[in-house]
Amino acid sequence: MDRDKDRVDSQLATTRLLDKPILAMAVDSGGVKEVSTDAGLCNVWAVTFLFLWYFFSGCTLFLNKYILTYLEGDATVLGGMQMFATLVCGYLQMKAEGRDVRGKRPGGFYRHMIIVGGLRFCTVLLGLVALNYVAVSFTETVKSSAPAFTVIISRLILG
Repeated sequence: MDRDKDRVDSQLATTRLLDKPILAMAVDSGGVKEVSTDAGLCNVWAVTFLFLWYFFSGCTLFLNKYILTYLEGDATVLGGMQMFATLVCGYLQMKAEGRDVRGKRPGGFYRHMIIVGGLRFCTVLLGLVALNYVAVSFTETVKSSAPAFTVIISRLILG
């Protein structure tokens, strides 16, 4: 009888542990402390994906430099193929998640997508042209300021 009681107590303790977040942080929002599981980079998966992003970004950068310099590739074609691959992968991801690809669009959707897509293509194209003429490190230093300019220009254009 004691064995059954101990097993039930053990199962209850395990269930209580699983109901709580594994890693919880106290978040102070206006003097009230709340418990959050938003661990940021303390999460192993976040660090893993960050590492993978840096790794594949570096591989892409040096492969682009190799294609443009040694294989004498065209920056426009390379940029266009990269944008097309992004389009296809985004479509496949939306289909895999079960989202409605042909759903209702907000007003001005196509105009905004053309503006943002055109700016993104220009960023990719000009980055590849720069990569064709200067060192990888200098290109990345200049490209690191792109997010700030993207926000500023998007704010100016879209309001």
